[in-house]
Amino acid sequence: MATSWANEGVTLKAPLSRRLLPGIALAAVTLTAIATVTVPLLSHRILAYYADDFFYYLQIVHNLAEHGRSTFDGTTLTNGYHPLWLLVLTALYLSGGDHAVFFGVAVLTVAATVSTYQMTRVLFDRHSIDPAIGQFCAVWAALFALSMDRTGMEVILTVPLLLAFVLFVDGGAYLDSPRRTVWAGFLAALVVLSRLDAALLMLLYFVALVIERGLLPLKRFPWICVGLIPVFVYGISNVWFFGSLGPVSSSAKHLAPGFAFSAKTLESVFYPLGLVGVAFLIPAMLLIVTGIAHGLVHRRQPALLWAMLLFTPVYLTVLSFSSDWGLWIWYRYPFIVSAIAGLLLLREALPGWTWTQYVLTPAALILCALFCAGLRKTPQNAQVLNMAIELKDFAAGHPGIYGMGDSAGTPAVMMGQPVVQLEGLVMDKRFLENIREERNLVDVLRAYGVRYYVSTNAVSSGNGCFNLSEPKVAGPRSPHMRGTLCQAPMKSFTSGEFGVWIFDVQ
Repeated sequence: MATSWANEGVTLKAPLSRRLLPGIALAAVTLTAIATVTVPLLSHRILAYYADDFFYYLQIVHNLAEHGRSTFDGTTLTNGYHPLWLLVLTALYLSGGDHAVFFGVAVLTVAATVSTYQMTRVLFDRHSIDPAIGQFCAVWAALFALSMDRTGMEVILTVPLLLAFVLFVDGGAYLDSPRRTVWAGFLAALVVLSRLDAALLMLLYFVALVIERGLLPLKRFPWICVGLIPVFVYGISNVWFFGSLGPVSSSAKHLAPGFAFSAKTLESVFYPLGLVGVAFLIPAMLLIVTGIAHGLVHRRQPALLWAMLLFTPVYLTVLSFSSDWGLWIWYRYPFIVSAIAGLLLLREALPGWTWTQYVLTPAALILCALFCAGLRKTPQNAQVLNMAIELKDFAAGHPGIYGMGDSAGTPAVMMGQPVVQLEGLVMDKRFLENIREERNLVDVLRAYGVRYYVSTNAVSSGNGCFNLSEPKVAGPRSPHMRGTLCQAPMKSFTSGEFGVWIFDVQ
């Protein structure tokens, strides 16, 4: 009967549930994102809802917009940031100050979540993934991204741009047109400028493409380079103004000599585990491992899928051998891309529509509900904000240059005093030499005119002296500046897990 109708040109409509599912899933994802950004916007403690690293950006934005200088401490020129996100935040600040920044970040977070869902769904549809499975996994990917986006970090831009790049180059037809090849290069440039370590995915893709397509990608390389001009401009300006090709924040985390495996890097990926780990990280790992195993058996897979799939394991391997710093939650963004690739590789083994719609549709709604329930937890930056409030009160009666390492972003924004960032993340190449050569910390503080040193890891030696060390969160292989102060702190207090001592070093 259905065949005869088709032959007569009659179009059969999909079941009602099948047609309603995309709208229901989209509404659930959108409302979850809106709820996520509304909670901080309505709070009088809005700063507690963003990662402390976000405030490194905000402090530099203040100085760039108000004084025309890319600096955190007000004096030292720095490039310790991902450039596209800094430009976006600066534009928001110029349009209406800090209020515009927070509101703009909220709007961008919702837009990023919705676009992540939509682009993931389109990609699954293009590769004939079962609709119910595709809808559920698109919701899952969007919420995984949202768990990182709510930190206020640059991955708000990176994940949607990565997915836009994947959709554009999927199938490789763009290589047949120089103009489209330029556009592919330009999209790649936006991805890299949004988060510089995403260049690893672009490198993996190009290598896989050469293996798959032979000389054609090499012939198109000049056109790709035309699209990559913004990246070349960024690199040249770095060398010109800052004396290094990459950002100082990356250099600060890679001061450990040589290459040796650091378990700390991998351990930090799984901390904190919680809902995010159970609902997102573990399933992503299973998809990646299963996808790699399937791909090794069925080797004729598209170059793009191989690059996406290998992005996470190669990324973690590189970081584990080149640095012993821990990773923060937004460093998990490659898992989204690799998990999507894993699902695409496994598409032939997936079950059909008949039963999945009745299981996965409620599961997607439950996942959104659980995500919203998690919004009632203590904000991620609450302890740092409490510390910053104490420091602001102290600074009101003690103006001067402050020195601080870990968690210096929020205090710097609130205190209204210049802060020398002792990890070097938002300093310059010259400051990193102090860390690399392990110079005496007290001497470095005085050389930079620091009056008040804020320590979160001072250790009393029991004889009235305190042993000091920076950077605090760097691993044992990384160099540290150490020193001793034999004087009582001007002020000491605790804020959650933070013990804080303020010393007058002049």
